[in-house]
Amino acid sequence: MDIQVLPHGCLYTLVCASAMSELAKGRDLDQAMELEPHEVAEALGGLPEDHLHCARLAVNTLGEAIADYYRRASVSGSSNAAE
Repeated sequence: MDIQVLPHGCLYTLVCASAMSELAKGRDLDQAMELEPHEVAEALGGLPEDHLHCARLAVNTLGEAIADYYRRASVSGSSNAAE
């Protein structure tokens, strides 16, 4: 799976988006959907309490992108949606 991110926000948002994309690489879409914010935070060696929401934002955004992919694939009739 190829992942590209163009996040907007604070430094922690950018770093979390990058870490999320690295964690998702090599996973299929269903496995990527299983990523949890704590995994992003752990990959970064932790986050300040007031920036934990940045890890949630990264994971939620990935989930929304995958859901959008599945919606588009179902509309176009693609049978290879999870590859």
